[in-house]
Amino acid sequence: MKSNPLLNLDTKIGDAWFPRKLYNSKNWQYLCVLSGQLAGISYILSFVAIGGLPPVPSYWDADRVHEHYFKHENGCKAAAILLIMAGAFYLPWVAVISKHMRQIPNVDPILCDLQLVSGAVGFCTIFTVPGVILATLISRDYGPELTLLLSDLFWTMNNITWPAFWIQNWTLAWAVFADKSPNPIFPKVVGVVNVAAPVGGSLASGIHMQFYGPMARNGALAFWLPLGLFSVAYAADTLTLLWNIWTEPDMDAESECNLTAG
Repeated sequence: MKSNPLLNLDTKIGDAWFPRKLYNSKNWQYLCVLSGQLAGISYILSFVAIGGLPPVPSYWDADRVHEHYFKHENGCKAAAILLIMAGAFYLPWVAVISKHMRQIPNVDPILCDLQLVSGAVGFCTIFTVPGVILATLISRDYGPELTLLLSDLFWTMNNITWPAFWIQNWTLAWAVFADKSPNPIFPKVVGVVNVAAPVGGSLASGIHMQFYGPMARNGALAFWLPLGLFSVAYAADTLTLLWNIWTEPDMDAESECNLTAG
Protein backbone atom coordinates (compact mmCIF):
# COMPACT_ATOMS: atom_id res chain seq x y z
CA MET A 1 0.00 0.00 0.00
CA LYS A 2 1.45 3.32 -1.09
CA SER A 3 1.93 6.00 1.53
CA ASN A 4 0.22 9.34 1.19
CA PRO A 5 2.83 11.90 0.00
CA LEU A 6 0.99 14.69 1.80
CA LEU A 7 1.28 12.81 5.09
CA ASN A 8 4.99 12.26 4.47
CA LEU A 9 5.40 15.96 3.78
CA ASP A 10 3.40 16.79 6.90
CA THR A 11 5.69 14.61 9.00
CA LYS A 12 8.81 16.25 7.58
CA ILE A 13 7.43 19.73 8.20
CA GLY A 14 6.38 18.79 11.72
CA ASP A 15 9.76 17.32 12.63
CA ALA A 16 11.66 20.26 11.12
CA TRP A 17 9.63 23.24 12.29
CA PHE A 18 7.23 22.09 15.01
CA PRO A 19 9.08 19.90 17.51
CA ARG A 20 6.63 18.03 19.73
CA LYS A 21 8.44 18.93 22.94
CA LEU A 22 7.67 22.58 22.31
CA TYR A 23 3.91 22.03 22.20
CA ASN A 24 3.12 21.03 25.75
CA SER A 25 0.76 22.34 28.39
CA LYS A 26 3.45 24.07 30.41
CA ASN A 27 4.72 26.18 27.53
CA TRP A 28 1.18 27.08 26.53
CA GLN A 29 0.40 28.22 30.08
CA TYR A 30 3.55 30.33 30.18
CA LEU A 31 2.43 31.97 26.93
CA CYS A 32 -0.98 32.67 28.47
CA VAL A 33 0.63 34.35 31.48
CA LEU A 34 2.91 36.34 29.16
CA SER A 35 -0.16 37.33 27.16
CA GLY A 36 -1.70 38.74 30.33
CA GLN A 37 1.35 40.90 30.93
CA LEU A 38 1.25 42.15 27.35
CA ALA A 39 -2.40 43.08 27.88
CA GLY A 40 -1.54 45.18 30.93
CA ILE A 41 1.46 46.84 29.27
CA SER A 42 -0.51 47.63 26.10
CA TYR A 43 -3.32 49.10 28.18
CA ILE A 44 -1.03 51.47 30.11
CA LEU A 45 0.96 52.41 27.00
CA SER A 46 -2.26 53.40 25.25
CA PHE A 47 -2.88 56.00 27.96
CA VAL A 48 0.68 57.28 27.67
CA ALA A 49 0.39 57.55 23.89
CA ILE A 50 -2.66 59.83 24.02
CA GLY A 51 -1.34 61.96 26.88
CA GLY A 52 -4.01 60.46 29.10
CA LEU A 53 -2.18 59.32 32.20
CA PRO A 54 -4.08 60.66 34.14
CA PRO A 55 -7.20 60.92 31.94
CA VAL A 56 -8.20 64.07 30.11
CA PRO A 57 -10.08 66.15 32.75
CA SER A 58 -13.87 66.29 32.58
CA TYR A 59 -13.92 70.06 33.02
CA TRP A 60 -11.98 70.82 29.81
CA ASP A 61 -14.07 72.57 27.17
CA ALA A 62 -14.54 71.24 23.64
CA ASP A 63 -11.82 73.35 22.05
CA ARG A 64 -9.19 72.26 24.57
CA VAL A 65 -10.15 68.59 24.25
CA HIS A 66 -10.04 68.83 20.45
CA GLU A 67 -6.62 70.48 20.56
CA HIS A 68 -5.30 67.81 22.94
CA TYR A 69 -6.24 64.81 20.80
CA PHE A 70 -4.99 66.23 17.54
CA LYS A 71 -1.79 67.34 19.23
CA HIS A 72 -1.32 63.61 20.03
CA GLU A 73 -2.81 62.41 16.74
CA ASN A 74 -0.20 59.74 15.98
CA GLY A 75 -0.23 58.57 19.58
CA CYS A 76 -4.03 58.22 19.49
CA LYS A 77 -3.86 56.14 16.31
CA ALA A 78 -1.30 53.85 17.93
CA ALA A 79 -3.26 53.74 21.19
CA ALA A 80 -6.41 52.50 19.43
CA ILE A 81 -4.46 49.52 18.10
CA LEU A 82 -2.82 48.93 21.49
CA LEU A 83 -6.22 48.79 23.22
CA ILE A 84 -7.65 46.35 20.71
CA MET A 85 -4.55 44.16 21.00
CA ALA A 86 -4.75 44.37 24.79
CA GLY A 87 -8.21 42.84 24.56
CA ALA A 88 -6.88 39.96 22.48
CA PHE A 89 -4.00 39.38 24.89
CA TYR A 90 -6.38 39.42 27.86
CA LEU A 91 -8.38 36.36 26.78
CA PRO A 92 -5.59 33.74 27.20
CA TRP A 93 -4.85 35.27 30.61
CA VAL A 94 -8.45 34.73 31.70
CA ALA A 95 -8.35 31.17 30.37
CA VAL A 96 -5.21 30.18 32.29
CA ILE A 97 -6.69 31.53 35.54
CA SER A 98 -9.78 29.41 34.93
CA LYS A 99 -7.61 26.33 34.33
CA HIS A 100 -5.84 26.74 37.66
CA MET A 101 -9.09 27.45 39.48
CA ARG A 102 -10.34 24.06 38.25
CA GLN A 103 -7.44 22.42 40.06
CA ILE A 104 -8.82 23.56 43.43
CA PRO A 105 -10.28 20.48 45.15
CA ASN A 106 -14.09 20.37 45.08
CA VAL A 107 -14.34 23.80 43.47
CA ASP A 108 -17.80 24.59 42.14
CA PRO A 109 -17.44 24.61 38.32
CA ILE A 110 -19.71 27.65 38.09
CA LEU A 111 -16.96 29.76 39.67
CA CYS A 112 -14.48 28.81 36.93
CA ASP A 113 -17.08 29.39 34.23
CA LEU A 114 -18.17 32.72 35.69
CA GLN A 115 -14.57 33.93 35.94
CA LEU A 116 -14.04 33.01 32.30
CA VAL A 117 -17.24 34.67 31.08
CA SER A 118 -16.80 37.87 33.08
CA GLY A 119 -13.22 38.15 31.83
CA ALA A 120 -14.52 37.90 28.26
CA VAL A 121 -17.07 40.64 28.99
CA GLY A 122 -14.32 42.80 30.49
CA PHE A 123 -12.29 42.25 27.31
CA CYS A 124 -15.06 43.98 25.35
CA THR A 125 -16.00 46.77 27.74
CA ILE A 126 -12.61 48.10 28.79
CA PHE A 127 -10.34 47.14 25.89
CA THR A 128 -12.01 46.55 22.52
CA VAL A 129 -14.95 49.00 22.59
CA PRO A 130 -12.87 51.94 23.93
CA GLY A 131 -10.25 51.10 21.27
CA VAL A 132 -12.91 51.34 18.55
CA ILE A 133 -14.21 54.62 20.01
CA LEU A 134 -10.71 56.09 20.06
CA ALA A 135 -10.07 54.90 16.50
CA THR A 136 -13.29 56.63 15.43
CA LEU A 137 -12.40 59.82 17.29
CA ILE A 138 -9.04 60.19 15.57
CA SER A 139 -9.98 58.83 12.13
CA ARG A 140 -11.10 62.28 10.97
CA ASP A 141 -11.68 65.76 12.39
CA TYR A 142 -15.29 65.84 13.58
CA GLY A 143 -14.89 69.26 15.14
CA PRO A 144 -14.62 70.19 18.82
CA GLU A 145 -18.12 69.24 19.97
CA LEU A 146 -18.20 65.71 18.53
CA THR A 147 -14.59 65.15 19.60
CA LEU A 148 -15.60 66.08 23.14
CA LEU A 149 -18.52 63.63 22.98
CA LEU A 150 -16.31 60.76 21.76
CA SER A 151 -13.66 61.63 24.35
CA ASP A 152 -16.21 61.51 27.19
CA LEU A 153 -17.57 58.21 25.88
CA PHE A 154 -14.05 56.79 25.66
CA TRP A 155 -13.11 57.70 29.23
CA THR A 156 -16.49 56.69 30.66
CA MET A 157 -16.14 53.24 29.08
CA ASN A 158 -12.64 52.95 30.51
CA ASN A 159 -13.50 53.95 34.07
CA ILE A 160 -17.09 53.04 34.82
CA THR A 161 -17.23 49.51 33.38
CA TRP A 162 -15.59 47.94 36.42
CA PRO A 163 -18.46 45.51 37.37
CA ALA A 164 -17.26 42.82 34.92
CA PHE A 165 -13.94 42.77 36.74
CA TRP A 166 -15.76 42.78 40.06
CA ILE A 167 -17.39 39.48 39.12
CA GLN A 168 -14.15 38.10 37.70
CA ASN A 169 -12.03 38.97 40.72
CA TRP A 170 -14.58 37.99 43.35
CA THR A 171 -15.26 34.58 41.82
CA LEU A 172 -11.52 33.92 41.92
CA ALA A 173 -11.41 35.15 45.53
CA TRP A 174 -14.33 32.90 46.50
CA ALA A 175 -12.56 29.87 45.03
CA VAL A 176 -9.35 30.83 46.85
CA PHE A 177 -11.06 31.13 50.24
CA ALA A 178 -12.98 27.88 49.64
CA ASP A 179 -9.74 25.94 49.12
CA LYS A 180 -9.10 24.12 52.41
CA SER A 181 -6.41 21.78 51.08
CA PRO A 182 -3.01 21.68 52.86
CA ASN A 183 -1.30 22.92 49.69
CA PRO A 184 -3.73 25.46 48.22
CA ILE A 185 -3.53 26.35 44.54
CA PHE A 186 -3.72 30.07 45.33
CA PRO A 187 -2.50 31.61 48.62
CA LYS A 188 -5.11 33.49 50.63
CA VAL A 189 -3.40 36.81 49.92
CA VAL A 190 -4.49 36.40 46.29
CA GLY A 191 -8.08 36.23 47.52
CA VAL A 192 -7.62 39.35 49.65
CA VAL A 193 -6.22 41.53 46.84
CA ASN A 194 -8.86 40.25 44.41
CA VAL A 195 -11.56 41.38 46.84
CA ALA A 196 -9.92 44.77 47.38
CA ALA A 197 -9.32 45.64 43.72
CA PRO A 198 -13.00 45.80 42.64
CA VAL A 199 -13.86 47.74 45.80
CA GLY A 200 -11.38 50.35 44.64
CA GLY A 201 -12.80 50.15 41.12
CA SER A 202 -16.29 50.92 42.44
CA LEU A 203 -15.09 54.40 43.42
CA ALA A 204 -15.21 55.30 39.72
CA SER A 205 -18.98 54.77 39.60
CA GLY A 206 -19.73 58.49 39.94
CA ILE A 207 -17.32 59.95 37.39
CA HIS A 208 -20.29 61.12 35.29
CA MET A 209 -21.34 63.33 38.22
CA GLN A 210 -17.98 64.60 39.52
CA PHE A 211 -15.88 66.90 37.34
CA TYR A 212 -13.45 68.02 40.04
CA GLY A 213 -11.66 66.47 42.99
CA PRO A 214 -10.63 62.93 43.95
CA MET A 215 -13.84 61.33 42.62
CA ALA A 216 -13.50 62.79 39.12
CA ARG A 217 -12.29 60.49 36.35
CA ASN A 218 -8.72 61.78 36.71
CA GLY A 219 -8.86 61.90 40.52
CA ALA A 220 -6.92 59.99 43.13
CA LEU A 221 -9.84 57.84 44.31
CA ALA A 222 -11.59 57.24 40.99
CA PHE A 223 -8.49 56.57 38.86
CA TRP A 224 -5.19 56.17 40.68
CA LEU A 225 -6.42 54.02 43.58
CA PRO A 226 -8.28 51.48 41.36
CA LEU A 227 -5.34 51.37 38.96
CA GLY A 228 -2.97 50.67 41.86
CA LEU A 229 -5.18 47.99 43.45
CA PHE A 230 -5.82 46.17 40.17
CA SER A 231 -2.07 46.28 39.45
CA VAL A 232 -1.35 44.64 42.81
CA ALA A 233 -3.99 41.96 42.18
CA TYR A 234 -2.57 41.39 38.69
CA ALA A 235 0.92 40.98 40.11
CA ALA A 236 -0.24 38.55 42.82
CA ASP A 237 -2.14 36.45 40.25
CA THR A 238 0.86 36.44 37.93
CA LEU A 239 3.38 35.32 40.54
CA THR A 240 1.06 32.56 41.76
CA LEU A 241 0.39 31.27 38.25
CA LEU A 242 4.08 31.25 37.38
CA TRP A 243 4.87 29.32 40.55
CA ASN A 244 2.10 26.79 39.90
CA ILE A 245 3.21 26.24 36.32
CA TRP A 246 6.87 25.94 37.27
CA THR A 247 6.13 23.32 39.94
CA GLU A 248 3.95 21.22 37.64
CA PRO A 249 5.56 17.96 36.49
CA ASP A 250 7.04 18.12 33.00
CA MET A 251 5.04 16.34 30.36
CA ASP A 252 5.59 16.43 26.61
CA ALA A 253 2.77 16.77 24.09
CA GLU A 254 2.74 13.07 23.18
CA SER A 255 2.45 12.00 26.82
CA GLU A 256 -0.36 14.50 27.39
CA CYS A 257 -2.28 13.10 24.41
CA ASN A 258 -1.83 9.52 25.70
CA LEU A 259 -2.97 10.59 29.17
CA THR A 260 -6.04 12.32 27.75
CA ALA A 261 -6.87 9.34 25.53
CA GLY A 262 -6.56 7.00 28.48
